[in-house]
Amino acid sequence: MKKHLLLILKTSHVTAVPSSTHLTLGEMVLLSPTQILSVDSTEYSGNFLFDNGSFKEYHFDGGYISGTGTPSTYKYYVKDHLGSNRILASYNGTIQQETQYYPYGGIHHFSTNQGTQKYKYNGKELDLMHGLNLYDYGARLYDPFGNHAFSKYGL
Repeated sequence: MKKHLLLILKTSHVTAVPSSTHLTLGEMVLLSPTQILSVDSTEYSGNFLFDNGSFKEYHFDGGYISGTGTPSTYKYYVKDHLGSNRILASYNGTIQQETQYYPYGGIHHFSTNQGTQKYKYNGKELDLMHGLNLYDYGARLYDPFGNHAFSKYGL
């Protein structure tokens, strides 16, 4: 008998009210409910993606199914030799997004419709929260313009 482990990863972004308290990089503080403006959460359960508790996408090799509309729509990736998503096309072949990269993963200004999907360079998720523009490589975050990975070893 096989046992399957369902792993759910959750990320939350909390937007707080401005404060006069100055923090150093990496310092964390507990916010009171009156200091929180909004909380956005993303949950990853296998190939399923949920935003704020609602089904958003199901990812498969070569694309994803978007669950935000009725009926659900299929989107397909055209990848380059590094596994980077260069083109996002709809089920009928219409180009939804085209992405050109600088060396090391920076997005070139000739790219179109960059908000359509967030899996970019090497197929990794680009986190645009608060203007940091970092790729999520799992244990590390990667800065494409600084050409380095940084994060504390969390493992």
